[in-house]
Amino acid sequence: MPRKLIITSLVLFLSATMLTGLPVKKVMVIAHRGNSHFAPENTLASIFSAIAARVDMVEFDCHETKDNVPVLLHDDTLDRTTDSRKQLKARRTRLADVEYKEAVKLKAGSWFSKKYKEEKIPTVHEALSLVKEYRMKALVDHKAGSAENLLKVIESLEMQTNVIVQSSDIAFLKKMQKLNPAISLSWLGFKFLNKSMIQKAVELKVQYLNWYFRRVTVNAIRQLHEQNIKLLVFTVDEASHHKRMLKLGVDGIVTNRPWILKSQIKRM
Repeated sequence: MPRKLIITSLVLFLSATMLTGLPVKKVMVIAHRGNSHFAPENTLASIFSAIAARVDMVEFDCHETKDNVPVLLHDDTLDRTTDSRKQLKARRTRLADVEYKEAVKLKAGSWFSKKYKEEKIPTVHEALSLVKEYRMKALVDHKAGSAENLLKVIESLEMQTNVIVQSSDIAFLKKMQKLNPAISLSWLGFKFLNKSMIQKAVELKVQYLNWYFRRVTVNAIRQLHEQNIKLLVFTVDEASHHKRMLKLGVDGIVTNRPWILKSQIKRM
């Protein structure tokens, strides 16, 4: 091929890359709160559904009960995803005010469908045990509770290399890193991903960022990759947004609709 044609082709390729992002690569499909479109979020049913859907990783949220048991729950209060109002005779009951023996009696799936009326609030130990059984990986989103208690569960199951622990709480991430440097950490963020945010990520020595997808750019992704930090984005449900994130070159996409994302990846 003539040198002039080679140079022209290279210029066209680089121009396309600048416009559309990094070349499409293997991207992790991460099921948000389990396969929460088909089963109640943060339950063993939703985790099993995600496993059956053959995603790359399952994400779930972690809170602690009053007696310090790490369990799956997104909100501070129990109202939205359990029948706590009926059983506890109170509104806006905080999980942190309820002991595990009481929390486990609550129905965590009937709000979603009668089919799941027997679902309970699972412990992190139960959730990770299921993930381990099927040789999956987990993204554990820390909402509240101590680093020590969560780490104890992870280590008891010998899942240090199959779990990413994420949090928006920088103090928590620093504590987790100090307790066990082998645990992969992800900083969860919502602000525009600019140079100062990237520098903070470098200083935190995290392996991942999980960032709101509308606030990332191809330049930010390049800068992160130069620092050997991978970028996950949340929560991306529309096919057009999947396509844009894939073209930008993100490393993983957290979604409530993993089947749509997997279909989009096949088309790229």
